[in-house]
Amino acid sequence: MKKLFFTVCLLMAAMFLTAQDVPQAINFQAIARDANSEVMANTPIMIQLSILDGSPEGELIYREIRSLTTNAYGSFSFQIGRDPYMAVGEFADIDWGGGRKFLKIDYDPTAMLQFNLSLGTIEFVSVPYAFAAGSVSYIDATGANDGDVLAYNATTGRFEPIAMSGTGGGIAVETDPTVPDWAKADTKPTYDYSEIENTPDLSGYITSESQTLTDVAALGNSVNTQLKNVTDPTDAQDAVTKSYVDNLIAQLQEAISNLGGGVSGPVPSVTTLEASNITSAGATLSGEVTSDGGEVVLSRGFMYGTSADDLSQRVQSGNGTGSFTANVSGLADGTTYYYKAYATSSAGTGYGEIMSFTTLTIYPPSVQTNSASNITTTGATLSGDVTFDGNTTVTARGFVYGTDANNLTQSVQAGSGTGSFTKTLTGLSYGTTYYYKAYATNSGGTSYGDVRTFTTIAVYPPTVTTGTASSISAANATLSGDVTFDGNATVTARGFVYGTSVNNLSQTVQSGSGTGSFTKALTGLSSNTTYYYKAYATNTAGTAYGDVMTFTTPASTGTVNGHGWVDLGLPSGTRWATCNVGASTPSAYGNYYAWGETSTKSAYTEGNYTYSDNPTTLPSNRDAATANWGSGWRMPTRTEMNELISNCTVTWTTQNGVNGSLFTGPNGNSIFLPAAGYRDDSGLVDNGSLGYYWSSSLASDGTDGAWGLGFFSDDYRMGSYYRGYGFTVRPVCVSQN
Repeated sequence: MKKLFFTVCLLMAAMFLTAQDVPQAINFQAIARDANSEVMANTPIMIQLSILDGSPEGELIYREIRSLTTNAYGSFSFQIGRDPYMAVGEFADIDWGGGRKFLKIDYDPTAMLQFNLSLGTIEFVSVPYAFAAGSVSYIDATGANDGDVLAYNATTGRFEPIAMSGTGGGIAVETDPTVPDWAKADTKPTYDYSEIENTPDLSGYITSESQTLTDVAALGNSVNTQLKNVTDPTDAQDAVTKSYVDNLIAQLQEAISNLGGGVSGPVPSVTTLEASNITSAGATLSGEVTSDGGEVVLSRGFMYGTSADDLSQRVQSGNGTGSFTANVSGLADGTTYYYKAYATSSAGTGYGEIMSFTTLTIYPPSVQTNSASNITTTGATLSGDVTFDGNTTVTARGFVYGTDANNLTQSVQAGSGTGSFTKTLTGLSYGTTYYYKAYATNSGGTSYGDVRTFTTIAVYPPTVTTGTASSISAANATLSGDVTFDGNATVTARGFVYGTSVNNLSQTVQSGSGTGSFTKALTGLSSNTTYYYKAYATNTAGTAYGDVMTFTTPASTGTVNGHGWVDLGLPSGTRWATCNVGASTPSAYGNYYAWGETSTKSAYTEGNYTYSDNPTTLPSNRDAATANWGSGWRMPTRTEMNELISNCTVTWTTQNGVNGSLFTGPNGNSIFLPAAGYRDDSGLVDNGSLGYYWSSSLASDGTDGAWGLGFFSDDYRMGSYYRGYGFTVRPVCVSQN
């Protein structure tokens, strides 16, 4: 239960009005705080204010009840005596001039008019006594005699002396007394008799609120004489008792009337309905206020517990009439709970019938193990299904697994809740059988599915074949191979091992990874040498090899038709002549030819150029090399000249007193091209400083040009030149000898 603390301020409603204008109210302002001194903002509260006469334990002279809500700062205010929710007595009737007055404050945290939490009693100070100014009457004692008493004269508005009439002070005897039916009943309504003023001491006679008049009549009175007949009295004693009882009844009726009709009206009618949304730890309770009994329903809700005789737990659900629900949580599973709806108004609290529900019992979940999928050499995907949550949340699910069905020591989690779930395992051993089972956990325990198995795919060394060598030259060759099966694992490397002895393949070249065909070009080989080689491929299971095969490099130099050639180790294996056509040594200029002509001329002019057609590549009968050196030779193509430039180191040098460019190939062999210049008309131009050599390829920039190699001391390049000029020719060997 929350404790409540008020910071209270009481103010006079208006202090400076004339007596007849004094308002009958007192300002009340307070701030509500809880037990931790925190402000109770926007909180519904119900308080009871009682004004006591004379002392903190004095007689109740006024009481009112307030139902209100604090503001955002925990503050609330109202005027005592003005528009209370409920009241006992009249505020305007308080005699502020008749002695000290005290204010008692009680708090009801349940909002069910059960003010059993007192916040203390304080004394009014001087301000409220200004109310006395509004009702002061004058006393006129003119003509008073001994024994006279003061009586109020409504005509003069004064208290005046009058003589006492009659003698004695007894109670007149009724000859025909009547008793209300409710006073005759064996079962009386329950009232707060402490609010009845001036009640004589009946402790010896009335011992319980449920006594009947017959019970009282059986007791002795103050003179130890038993009552005989108070319904129809036959003697003075019974008549006095009858009169006393009637007077007591009248006081009770007046007290009930002063309660504002709250007790006399019917309490709300409320029906308890079936519970719903029942889980292992909660449920939704339902009820309906079918009638408010003529008073506003202040609060409604449910009382519940595990015994129909002890509904000690309470949950509130708003106010007013109509259907209402409340969720209860934190319940024990598998337990029967009893509950009833209630509704409270100023007339009291009405209750529905007691009903019951049983929370679901928590069991361990139900889970099944499904087949594994996506099985590889080192992994697999496990599958399971939580088919029943055991009436509570499944907090974890997954798999346990291992290589021994009796020792599943490895565990992986796969979320929570019900339904299908999967988990992918990695890092497994290939070719191995694994055992596994699904599990699911809730507050009731952990359940497991059946044990199932899968076997990872076995890994083998790859399968690889060795292909034939190609593009063989004195210094080069291209090897080939093919990985036809990866062995169920990634091929991380493939290539060739080779050497000049079948028993000593000590040199290795790699050619990528994976499956399929692959090649590798070898360079820097020895000429006229037999090489042995085989393909290889590697995966996690090891390295496999293809069959051993051979190739033989040709000699790096030779002659065809009496003319020498040299293998420069170019990628294409092209062999170049050691001399120009018409020369007998590498440094000699040799003959000059117009493009497409096969014989020399004394003059090279546009007028004596033989051909006007445009063959893309010269035919053999118009090739100066073939025509002069035989079928084993031809003029180089533009592509072959570009290969020479791109793959050789070019050095401007002098041999035998002749300037020229030395082309050194990848294998270290070289050829010397003298700077022979060119012939234009009958003259020799730029010899010793420039060199021009025809290719067999027609230029694409016009019909009068062909491709040729031009160079000087600082540069060398392919260019398009006029076909009628006389250029030198350096052949290439096409013979296989």
